[in-house]
Amino acid sequence: MKKIFLSTALAVLLFAGYSCKGKDKDKTTETTTAPTVQPVEPPAATTPVEISGDDDLKKGVTDATKDIKGLQTRVENGVIYLSGTISREDNMRITPTLNSLHPKQINRDNLTVKLKEANNGTSG
Repeated sequence: MKKIFLSTALAVLLFAGYSCKGKDKDKTTETTTAPTVQPVEPPAATTPVEISGDDDLKKGVTDATKDIKGLQTRVENGVIYLSGTISREDNMRITPTLNSLHPKQINRDNLTVKLKEANNGTSG
């Protein structure tokens, strides 16, 4: 009985076309596809960046920097130019204020920020 069953199974496999050499190569090759990426669209209701005019900037810069000694400022075409020498604390104090005025840019190329005052050898 086992011989008949094995013979029948072998005949069915051969009749179905099963062989090692005849396998489809596509079945053994794994194919991967990249996931589809949806483009990111900007929000529909975006507000344009508001840049203040020179007159508003000049007034705001004058008010923000009136107490800082050693700082020179000028405003041209929406750009605030800072020059001179100021302390780190003054720089940290005026930066948010100047940014809130909405200039095109704040140019600090000629500005020197002192990190710490010298102690002059005294301790106390």
